Amino acid sequence: MGTFNQGILGGFSGKVGTVIGYYRDGRYVMRGLTQGHNDANTEAQQAQRSKFALAMAWLKPIAGYLRKTFKSYADTADMTTFNAAHRALLTSAITGTYPDIAIDPTLVSLSSGSLIGLTDAAVSTQSGVMYYTWTDNTGTNDAQADDVVYPLAYNIAAGEAIYDITAGITRASAECSLTLPEAWAGSDIYSYIVVVSADASQSSKTACLGSLSL
Repeated sequence: MGTFNQGILGGFSGKVGTVIGYYRDGRYVMRGLTQGHNDANTEAQQAQRSKFALAMAWLKPIAGYLRKTFKSYADTADMTTFNAAHRALLTSAITGTYPDIAIDPTLVSLSSGSLIGLTDAAVSTQSGVMYYTWTDNTGTNDAQADDVVYPLAYNIAAGEAIYDITAGITRASAECSLTLPEAWAGSDIYSYIVVVSADASQSSKTACLGSLSL
């Protein structure tokens, strides 16, 4: 129980409602009480935390890639590229019912935008190298010859990815390749491609080219 010493506007000591008063260094001090944390840890909360953790783990190996492919969207939405990708993955790619949830790699979005993508994009593998090909569609709508192409190969079982963000691959190149680690032999690898304008102001949607076994 708190005690007022000088009326309602004066100093007091003890607990009064949601505040506590005490006398220190010649004056009365008042502070709010610490609010308790109510965490019932319901099944819905557990499911949401599991989805967050699953998405975080999936995106962590490609954080550098996302800084390129999600930049234009993140700048517009005023958030980090990783947070933008995390939200997109939670929204579109998690399947199943808790606790049996998983990420569908064919539904993953590694970019967001309206820039026209590549035409006839395809991927093949030989001797540990992924070969990407496409038809140069420069001049179609907003497609420019110097639009940058970012290929990515993801080993989901290993939780590892290889990608190229050097800006040396363009729409006009019509091909590129990624050399994969020898340790990936025998694994199923998912391939993705995103196109970003030369000034990084626009991105295409993500093209998932499916999986190949090494």
